[in-house]
Amino acid sequence: MMRILTALLLLFASLLPTALHAQADAALRKRAAELPAILSGRADTADYLAPSFLAEVPMARFTAIARSLIEQNGPVLRLQNVTPDGPASGVVEIGYERVVVTIRLAVEPDSPHRVSGFLVTGSQARADSLGKLLDDVKALPGISAFAIAELGDGAPRWILEHDRDRQMAVGSAYKLYILGELARQIAAGEHRWDEVTTLGLASLPSGITQKWPKSSPVTLHSLATLMISLSDNTATDTLLDVAGRDRVDAFVRASGHAAPERTLPILKTAEAFSLKMPANAALRERWTKGDIAQRRALLRDAAADLVIERIDFAKLGSMPLHIDTVEWFASPGDLAGIFDRLRKTAGPEAMAIMGVSPGVDALTAARFDYIGFKGGSEAGVISLNYLLRDKRGRWFTVTGTWNNSARDVDGPRFNGLMVRALALVGR
Repeated sequence: MMRILTALLLLFASLLPTALHAQADAALRKRAAELPAILSGRADTADYLAPSFLAEVPMARFTAIARSLIEQNGPVLRLQNVTPDGPASGVVEIGYERVVVTIRLAVEPDSPHRVSGFLVTGSQARADSLGKLLDDVKALPGISAFAIAELGDGAPRWILEHDRDRQMAVGSAYKLYILGELARQIAAGEHRWDEVTTLGLASLPSGITQKWPKSSPVTLHSLATLMISLSDNTATDTLLDVAGRDRVDAFVRASGHAAPERTLPILKTAEAFSLKMPANAALRERWTKGDIAQRRALLRDAAADLVIERIDFAKLGSMPLHIDTVEWFASPGDLAGIFDRLRKTAGPEAMAIMGVSPGVDALTAARFDYIGFKGGSEAGVISLNYLLRDKRGRWFTVTGTWNNSARDVDGPRFNGLMVRALALVGR
């Protein structure tokens, strides 16, 4: 009898994870089925959203997102698809009048399985085309630039473009150049991916290493992965010191950047934040008016003033701050060029690092064999850039940037445009 009881208990234990997974899957599908009514304002959200979610996204913000989706895309029509991709999470497709919106949805593992995660990851226009996509990019307020190119042995072949040579603020997308020079030095035997260095001076988020103990030991591979996948600013500034600012600047020139005088010398993130501060108005004016040599001298002589301890955090709000002068600048053509150079020369480790965070939902990612991604954003700036290999082995880049010096940009709206572009390329 004891043997039978033990066998039954073992059988139950083996089935338990499967049962819990099925329960979570059913809960996800139930909440997804309720989502069209929630987004339309036809259902009460009181028992739909988890307290943990509302602590991060207040109800007023969620309501504004739902209203914005309807204003941009027409009325909500129906739930079109649910694709579970983890315990109690998945990708949900909601049909609107003009587009299909993809949303990453997560629910609590335990009853009542309220929604604990909600992220709009993109949209696909019904009967979409490259022409419609381009019209929507051009309609963005402020200035925008965009390009799709196929990559081969020679120069990129441009498939679709809108001001692809316009120099714009690209935020953290510039970190691709640091990755490129680091990979070049490693290939030359000057460094190793497993080489250990110490973490440099802290910068501001994004990222996680700004909270790590001072001078923490860390490998170059880990720093590069954090820099690209999490856009970790402290890791980035540390790698700029390792690679050498002058040598990264030289790599920018060698990559074919069309206007290096606009963006060099490459700023550390802490330096950029500091130069935007009102207290550093005189330094900022010198930076803006100076040539590359004068800017290098400024960074050297004013180093003590360009650290995060001198930053007034209250000034780093939701409004654009000197994005036309204190930034990292590149065009879609420049970013396509650096992706092409990395694809050809950076090696498998750098390619894998670019692929850690693909920047798109699971359904879009499934259209491709490889996605390398680097984005950048701050108030008034968003830049989303992809290196793609399709199922037939062909390489493409999709690069786009939107700037507005008058007010912040709409990140979900731009992300939706870029996901549409990837979907069209994936076809």
